[in-house]
Amino acid sequence: MTDTRTSSTGSTDSTSVRSNPSTAAVTIHRFISVVHGLLALFLIGVWGLAIVRGPFFGLVEHGPFGPETWGGPTLAGAWAVHAAVAVPVIVLIPLALWGIRSLHATLTRGLYGAPLSWWVRPLAVLIAVAGAAFFVAWVRQI
Repeated sequence: MTDTRTSSTGSTDSTSVRSNPSTAAVTIHRFISVVHGLLALFLIGVWGLAIVRGPFFGLVEHGPFGPETWGGPTLAGAWAVHAAVAVPVIVLIPLALWGIRSLHATLTRGLYGAPLSWWVRPLAVLIAVAGAAFFVAWVRQI
């Protein structure tokens, strides 16, 4: 099926659009989308923790601070290390969420016939597997 669209400049663009993706493609897309969505929710939670416990560590944690504490055994050292780790995380997680959103939009366009670069699908699977591994590692440390 050919879809002819008129752009804002008045020219027509003829692209090939598949209106009915296969059941297998839709099922795989759904699974990857759910995993990416759960990863995004988890990252939002980590982002919130980083905001509260990073720069404001000394206000939310009252000790004791042993040698096993990041930056311990003093409150000042623990606060400094938690802030130093949290600030880049606070900046990078919104960028990661934007990347997941962009990847999802690209995958969805590809599901309906838009051409995709060779690396899009493997990257989506890699992010899903890495996100699941990160979640498991996080839960096991708690």
